[in-house]
Amino acid sequence: FEREVRVMLHAGTHQNVLACLGYSKAPNGFPMAILELAPGGNLQTFLRECRGHVTSRPGQAAYAAGSWARAGRGSGLSGQDFALIARGVAHGMAHLTRQRLVHGDVATRNILIGQSLAQCKVSDFGLARLEDEPEHIHAQVRQARVPFRWYPPEYFSSRSYTRAGDVWAYGVLLWELVSFAYTPYANITCQVTLGTRLLQGHR
Repeated sequence: FEREVRVMLHAGTHQNVLACLGYSKAPNGFPMAILELAPGGNLQTFLRECRGHVTSRPGQAAYAAGSWARAGRGSGLSGQDFALIARGVAHGMAHLTRQRLVHGDVATRNILIGQSLAQCKVSDFGLARLEDEPEHIHAQVRQARVPFRWYPPEYFSSRSYTRAGDVWAYGVLLWELVSFAYTPYANITCQVTLGTRLLQGHR
C-alpha cells in the first residue's frame, strides 16, 4: 500500500491521471489513501453499459460536468467520444512516461472517468514502478496477479516489462474501447498458451 501511494505521489498532478491527495489511517489503524473523485466510474463498466448504442452525433455535451444522471449511461457514444477517451488516456500515459513511471496494468478497468470523457484518468498503481527501479523488486507481486492478456510478447520470453509494455497495453485498451470492453483473447485462458501464440506472431 505505502509503495503504491508513493508512486501516485511521484506521478504528480495531471488531468488524465487520478490524483492522490494524501493518506491517513482509520481509527483502527487501517491505512487509507485519499484520492480524487471520479464520478463517472470506471471505463470498462461504462463501455459495457453503452453496448449497442453508437451514434453519429457529437456526444461530449451529454457528458459535461454534472450531467451524468441526465445523460443516461447507455445513451450512445459517437466517434468523437471514442477519440476523446483515447486521447485522454494517451495524455495521461505520456505524463507518466515523463515522470519516468512504468504503469504495468493499463486497461479499461483501471481508467476512471472524471467530469467529462475528456477527463479519463489513469488509476490503480499497484503494479507501477519507477523506470529505474530493478524489476526483480516487483517480480513476485506481478507473478501473483499478472494481467497477462494486456502484456507484450517480450514479457513471455524474458519476464521483462518496460515502458514499451505500457505502449502495447494501450493498444489492447484501444481494442477494448472499440469492442465496448469485451475481454481480449477471451478464448485463451492459459498464460503460457497466449505467450506462445504472441511470440509466434498471433494478434
